[in-house]
Amino acid sequence: MSRYDHLPLWRDASRLTVQLEHAVRGFPRYHKYAIGADLRRQALTVCRLIIVANTAIQDRASAVERLILAVEELKLLIQMGKELRAFRSFKQFEQAAVLAAALVTPPLAAAGKRLVTRSMALFSAVATGRPATGSGRQLLRNVRRARPLIGASTRPSTFSARMMGA
Repeated sequence: MSRYDHLPLWRDASRLTVQLEHAVRGFPRYHKYAIGADLRRQALTVCRLIIVANTAIQDRASAVERLILAVEELKLLIQMGKELRAFRSFKQFEQAAVLAAALVTPPLAAAGKRLVTRSMALFSAVATGRPATGSGRQLLRNVRRARPLIGASTRPSTFSARMMGA
């Protein structure tokens, strides 16, 4: 059986699963047992499918397709949780959305800086409305400029739709 715990994808997915567990714990009772249970279940499904895709030898392409679909479903559930106001704060939703988007984004930097660079690129793209290009320093500068725009957004649903890649 192949090892999977060294994969950056596995680390990102397990980090997202733990973050969603903590987020669902703070959901109101109505949402905790409805969409919260679906979020937990889907996050665990993504983790399982990473193991399946890593260990599959002959049918790896279909396993990866199932994994991508599961991540897309998870992103949809996170978006629905935001629309239903199940998350305690926008920051909690934002963290989950960035981690979920990072699961299907190709690597933008070396393995050690992968998640941070992806997050900066995502925020840069959201703030400027253009694809994120440039060095890490340029991306960080764009993120710092974008922070006031993110907090002052009059239409958070538009921002969250961009976060989820819609």
